[in-house]
Amino acid sequence: MTARIISAGSGERRPLVLLFFVPPIRRPGDPHMDDQIRAALPGACVIAYSTPDGETVAAAEARARKAGWPGGPLALVGFSAGCLRGIRQRLREGAQPDAVIAIDGTHASLPPAAWQLDVWRPFIADARAGRRLFVATCTQQTYVEQLPAGQRYMATVTLLRRLTGWPLASPGPHPLGEHVSEGDLHVHSYASRDMDGTAHSDQQTRVLPEMLRLHLGPWLARRMGAASTPPAPFGERVTPEPPTPVVPRVLRRGAKGEDVERWQERLIELGYDPGTPDGAFGPLTERATRELQADAGLLVDGIVGPKTRAAAEAAEAKTLPPAPPAGLASAFLARALADLAAGVREERPNDGEAVGAYLRAVGVAPPAHWCAAAVTCWMRDAARDLGIEPPVRGSAGAKALMAQFQHAGRWHPADEIRRDPGLLQPGDVAVWHRGAPGAWTGHVAAAETAVAGGRFASIDGNGGPYGDRVARTQRSLSDPLFLGVGRLR
Repeated sequence: MTARIISAGSGERRPLVLLFFVPPIRRPGDPHMDDQIRAALPGACVIAYSTPDGETVAAAEARARKAGWPGGPLALVGFSAGCLRGIRQRLREGAQPDAVIAIDGTHASLPPAAWQLDVWRPFIADARAGRRLFVATCTQQTYVEQLPAGQRYMATVTLLRRLTGWPLASPGPHPLGEHVSEGDLHVHSYASRDMDGTAHSDQQTRVLPEMLRLHLGPWLARRMGAASTPPAPFGERVTPEPPTPVVPRVLRRGAKGEDVERWQERLIELGYDPGTPDGAFGPLTERATRELQADAGLLVDGIVGPKTRAAAEAAEAKTLPPAPPAGLASAFLARALADLAAGVREERPNDGEAVGAYLRAVGVAPPAHWCAAAVTCWMRDAARDLGIEPPVRGSAGAKALMAQFQHAGRWHPADEIRRDPGLLQPGDVAVWHRGAPGAWTGHVAAAETAVAGGRFASIDGNGGPYGDRVARTQRSLSDPLFLGVGRLR
């Protein structure tokens, strides 16, 4: 997770603004997001970044207090996936922010689950009554609702229409769009083509700073009882000094730093496996970069230059793979059970003939952990038996596998399964943390049974009570390390 505090401000009480971003989208000559955000918010304000999957609000507050934050209003800001995996998840965990800014990311499954609507409703009601601030933006991209069954999902504009009752049918241009408001509830809708990656990225680079300047900055200043600087006219940027254009450096093996960590996180979000996002550009990150380049039709050299960055930026608009036939989950589980019956196990720690074959199939060498490699092989072999492509590419890492299922709209989180255990079925791909929640070593396995009495069985490689073999493990839905399942059916 990337997390950094960029401005601590001053004063006895001051707001904490927590931003859940995907890796920032930058174009040559664009002002830096830090400059725009600082200029848009009150000077006495703590500003912190986190990835979409980032920390709990309590952890962010603890981190801010270490930097000198004495408490004050809390605002959550998200863009795209940051709205769902950041803001929405924090609200489901019980967070009570004073303000929410959701930039082009309040989409839901189709049809939506009740909780996907209910999580926003109390906040919208409070905003209408002037008790809290809620700002949401959307483009007119609805192609996601026309994808094949099992892959389609509800567009942001459709969900906002349902939640607010507003038609949002006459979108406008930047910087304001079409603005509809009631109390402290504001929705801005922007013109776009039905499938328009540029319109989506503009929501981060142009719309997000505008919403902070137009709504959040003055609202926080009022809450703190301080006079706010009058907003500049629309389209103008107020910055302490002219920003210096920053050209991202070229990344290659051996590079280290926060930009490498952001690149690793972007690879994971797109379904590639660079290993643990640790800011060190090693062989796994190079291999994942090469895979992205090959998929994008670029020169495959493992070096992150402008064309490779542009390909990763545009990849979010990719259409999803076709839905698999109903037999894939059963064929996947049959492959796992066959290796269980064959007694597949290590001959040396994380190594051996069968274990090494799992690892080599995903481009990793012993003695790496092999649970995700085994699951990937079972899935790929099952798909090949059926003459189809698997719905996700597979991986040597649990986090990358989970991200692929999420990106493909094939993911049920643990909380959702605890409410409706019938969502977990034999042949699903189950994911856990290996260590404490929030620490990223993960574990994956094949779900063997449905849930009965809060428990189910899984077929695991390199996990459970017998970590040196493929084994059957009894699992509990109440396990706090259980993250959810990806669907192959």
